[in-house]
Amino acid sequence: MSGKNRERLYLAERYFQSFLNFIFPSKCKICGKTLRKNEVLVCKDCEEKLNFHRFREVKRALDSESILYSFLSFEDIVKDFIHLFKYYGYIPVGKRIVGFLKEKFSFDFLDDYQYYLPVPLHKKKLKERGFNQSELISNWVVEKDKIEKFSFLERKKYGISQASLSRNERIKNIKGSFGLKREVDNSIYKDKNILIIDDILTTGATFIEIRKVLSPLGFQKIDIMTLSTPREL
Repeated sequence: MSGKNRERLYLAERYFQSFLNFIFPSKCKICGKTLRKNEVLVCKDCEEKLNFHRFREVKRALDSESILYSFLSFEDIVKDFIHLFKYYGYIPVGKRIVGFLKEKFSFDFLDDYQYYLPVPLHKKKLKERGFNQSELISNWVVEKDKIEKFSFLERKKYGISQASLSRNERIKNIKGSFGLKREVDNSIYKDKNILIIDDILTTGATFIEIRKVLSPLGFQKIDIMTLSTPREL
């Protein structure tokens, strides 16, 4: 199946699920059980499964240049939670994941960065989805008075969703997707550190493309934080 056909199928499943959610609003969006009092969207049983899910070593070298901070293995219940948030638009589910992680882990590593950058969406994709999940994660994680947002990167290329592609297709699809909105004063960023923020890192292709654009600005460290990554990464 081609990448475009996989994306069409994925969107069809999303719209069908949205229809079911309208008809059965009181069901857990993951397991289908009837929600109890004070449960919203996802039942406590599924939240507990997330609690006992396999966690990752939070900090690790992504490659010889950059550090990856990530918390959960992208499988099983974690995949269900993130898909509800990212593709079905259940924003409270995303906020619950971040809240859950902040209860369990220290985010002190944020103190090492002067700038943060949510991975930008193409304006057409943003219009289709209605929100940028990376922007929301940043809002829930970053204390704005401590770290400044880097606002000059844009996604210039509208491509097929990375989720529907193989590794090689992802690399080809994302190539040349990012650029600066305008010229910036490189001296501002010399020897500063920036943290890219996203929901998932799989092949790392998106991050590598962004790093290519940011590296000439003189940043000392360009690292990435995600909610989850595949177990085998």
